[in-house]
Amino acid sequence: MSFSGQLTQQATIYRTTQTRDAIGGVVDTWSAIISLAPCLVQARSARERYTAGATGVDVTHRMYMLPQTTAIVEKDEAQVGSVRYKILFVNNVRDHHLEIDLQEIRRGA
Repeated sequence: MSFSGQLTQQATIYRTTQTRDAIGGVVDTWSAIISLAPCLVQARSARERYTAGATGVDVTHRMYMLPQTTAIVEKDEAQVGSVRYKILFVNNVRDHHLEIDLQEIRRGA
């Protein structure tokens, strides 16, 4: 099976912009920059999470994607199904695919 054939999920990538409100406060607005891109998200093993944690980063998942025309950067967010993730690191592997380290966002927890 080809690499792209293994990308059985879909991700929407969001980027924030900051604007000032009427009283001078800062408001974050999230907008989709990539919609329904094929991807595969896998949970990191306990050993991989421990290794990443040693550097102070809580990597919970890794997402694989094809390279995009719009650059995905750290601090963007990804949504796959009903789960939202903070993008921590983007590795472009020889312009073949992206390996993106994620941290699951648990709102209200």
